[in-house]
Amino acid sequence: MSSKSSFSISTESKKIPIIITLTYFIVFSYVSFFHHNYWFEADGIFFLNWGNQILNGDGENVVVPNASVGGPILYAYLTTIFGDAFLVIKSISILGCTGIVFLSYFITKNIFNSKIALTVQLFFVFTSQLGLLSILAFNEVLVLFLIFFSFYFITKKQLKITDIVIVGISLGLASSIRFQGFIVFVSFLIFFLIQNKKISLNLKHALILASVFLLVLSPVLYYNYSTHEVISESSLAFHFSNTAKYGTTEWKNNLMEMHQAQTGSIFDVILLDFGMFMENYFYSLLYQTPNHLFNFDKVANISIIPLIPFIGIIPVILGFLHILQIKVNKKNVSIIFGSAIFSFLLVLSYGKLDVHSFAIIIIPVLIMFLIHFKNIQKNFLPLIILSIIFPLIISIVTLSRSYQLFPIWITVAILSAVFFVEFIPKIFLKFKQNTGKYNLNQSTKKIIIIPIFLILLVNIGFTYKLIDFWLYDQEMIQVNLETVYNEFFKTFSNNEKLQRGYESKIIGELLAKQPEIENSYIMSVDPTVSYYAGAKYLSTGFLEGKKNDTLSKFVSRENWSEKEKYSSNVVSNPTDRYDKINPKADYIVYVPNIKSHDSSKYTDTQAPQLDPSVFSSTQAYDLLILLDPENSKIPDNFELLYKSELSETVVYKINNLK
Repeated sequence: MSSKSSFSISTESKKIPIIITLTYFIVFSYVSFFHHNYWFEADGIFFLNWGNQILNGDGENVVVPNASVGGPILYAYLTTIFGDAFLVIKSISILGCTGIVFLSYFITKNIFNSKIALTVQLFFVFTSQLGLLSILAFNEVLVLFLIFFSFYFITKKQLKITDIVIVGISLGLASSIRFQGFIVFVSFLIFFLIQNKKISLNLKHALILASVFLLVLSPVLYYNYSTHEVISESSLAFHFSNTAKYGTTEWKNNLMEMHQAQTGSIFDVILLDFGMFMENYFYSLLYQTPNHLFNFDKVANISIIPLIPFIGIIPVILGFLHILQIKVNKKNVSIIFGSAIFSFLLVLSYGKLDVHSFAIIIIPVLIMFLIHFKNIQKNFLPLIILSIIFPLIISIVTLSRSYQLFPIWITVAILSAVFFVEFIPKIFLKFKQNTGKYNLNQSTKKIIIIPIFLILLVNIGFTYKLIDFWLYDQEMIQVNLETVYNEFFKTFSNNEKLQRGYESKIIGELLAKQPEIENSYIMSVDPTVSYYAGAKYLSTGFLEGKKNDTLSKFVSRENWSEKEKYSSNVVSNPTDRYDKINPKADYIVYVPNIKSHDSSKYTDTQAPQLDPSVFSSTQAYDLLILLDPENSKIPDNFELLYKSELSETVVYKINNLK
């Protein structure tokens, strides 16, 4: 009887993660296909345009900033089969995120028990950024799914050669799309080299992984070399030139020149101004990256408790110390406090407390790891090593989006689950046993279930509101903590809201009726209108040009700087990296950005670090006259086609531009 009951419970527990996965798929499929009907994500359209241009034989003029050509080629190829690019990429997003939710359980189950695995899966289900990725047509999800697929095999208790081969294939494919896959490969390579004292076996496993990885990645490497004479088109110089937190205008211009001339290696970029590089690196490593993980002041974070700053660090650190089996004794306490004081003095002497204070927390934890790492299960070690190596490498650049850290979020979720499922009950039991109370089964269950339930409840509301901000036009497009706090407890209905992208589609369909539209250039901030119009695209942020220049000079880009023209050319369609086409706008879709700047319309590498001087030194203010079609300064050849009743958007046709 007991055997049958045990089998029944075991069978039921295996069904639960599948039921959770299917529920996730149904819920987010509904949101994706009924509440996201217009393609407003510039990234997805950019990647599609690049892929189409490569498949059409003009790959030489295409540069994919800080990514690889694998994604664009795949999306463009699938579109030739299925016809609807928006549907293709949305489908990849929902299927990929559903796969990640499914894998999260079994990855954790390879290492810990089913309670911890189920808790981890629930953390994934209710993580706002994963829910957001499920419905958006971005370039991120496929690479994340491939990385998580590799996690399942690398965390097996008994690794076989076939497991290592599958890991190499998965990470090779992931690296063909995004750089994150390469960082995971490096981390796992380190794991294989130090996994035990059998040096020959370690070298064999590392060699197999590296060989398979390079073999799978070789088509992209060959394409890059045969087309551009480099093995990688990713450019640190381009990234720093556009997104570095600190830096002089001269330094950023030199970086852009280095990128355009294709003369600078990563070492040239670093040594161009080593002090400036290090200042940006430590800002990213000790502030920006953990900010995305634990919410210092960033609403779009992946903390398990996203509404409350810093608090998400606590379960991660205590869960980590628990699996390290740290004992509370004089030696360990002295090491922790001593290293914390040393870190504090180091930051005080060479850094800034408001920027680098995370070092005071993380350095003692890393020291304890180095002392006690032998206490960690061997099959959990790859994820721990990844969680150390990944921030060290990815922080070379300044991340703009928290979901780019999902490869290490699996460790955050696991350690948090360990904290709630094992650490808290253990402390609670010790406390109660000291008081002589031993009948604690029900109390222990409550201690586990109640805090997890409250966290998931908070995440439901946060996810719901964040998706609402993304999918529906808001008065404040720039989402920040204040707006989320104000809206969090409100009951809202989308009946009176327009989906974001709706007006772009209306304008696109209007312009699609214009003669020769397929050969015309539409100048706008994002490529959505051009996509729906079937036209060519000329990128602008309406932050270029020289102050007091005419509108005609702006749309012809006559006095744009070299950097402004290049930044426009690499994301326009067709891409014109060598400035051979030098297109001029036939239509302009103008949305003023003086009051607010919508960074969601930019790629990671495009998003500018805006300075008030940018508005006063360029034509940003001059362009405001476009809002008044009767203004005498608007040239005669500017013909008003559309003036929005929903926003401040205006559309002009530019006739016979000279």
